[in-house]
Amino acid sequence: MIRFLTLLTSFCLHVIAQVADDQVTIGVWNLNRGDYDQILSEIGDARLDEADFLVLQETIGRKPGNLAQRLAEELGFFNVQHSFNAILSKTPPLARGALLVNSQRERHLPWADYRLGEGKVRIYCVHLTFRTRFSPLIPQTRAQEVRRLLEHAESFAGPIVIAGDFNSLGNLSGNEEEAQILLKKRGFIDALVDKPGATHDIFGRLDWIFVRGLPVESATRGNYAGSDHRWLRVRLGPSTPATQ
Repeated sequence: MIRFLTLLTSFCLHVIAQVADDQVTIGVWNLNRGDYDQILSEIGDARLDEADFLVLQETIGRKPGNLAQRLAEELGFFNVQHSFNAILSKTPPLARGALLVNSQRERHLPWADYRLGEGKVRIYCVHLTFRTRFSPLIPQTRAQEVRRLLEHAESFAGPIVIAGDFNSLGNLSGNEEEAQILLKKRGFIDALVDKPGATHDIFGRLDWIFVRGLPVESATRGNYAGSDHRWLRVRLGPSTPATQ
């Protein structure tokens, strides 16, 4: 009887581990020249350090140094980074790169593939162009950058997360920019659709998390602590049959 209970417990733990492996929590935050100590404190208070991934933009501290690398070392995360944008993860990437989406602006977006259950998930860290010369109202430029990203993502069969600072100033008028419309037409869902509101203290909603192939179980729009952007967090469930 004891041996039976031991085997049953082992089996149950194995099943629970498999389910847990199919679930993922992602934190997203534009640190925008933030204070490292304040950011680290908020990450702990908000339990963002328990996330499987942290997708970070503008990791330029008020003091010299690479905020993303410092956070990775402090939290024990792996770091996939290009310029000041980074994906921090608890597990090592299976593949990684930096996608050039705008040659004129030399705009690269880091991306990486990770093990998720028996499959893989791809994460893109997005920081789209804010302005050309003096004009920030360039939604067509951001749309073209998203088109390039979607072209790159076509060859990946698993779930995909596209998250970060879209600089979507078109939302000031209450309308979505073409970049968001393009993603939705390709089957991506806005993970924070039930959590409307500004993510920037001046420009409204700039930060988004788009997901395809994983259901959204919960979403949080956090604080401005240490940055003029709010942090975001989503909990994603097991992958849908079409993407397994």
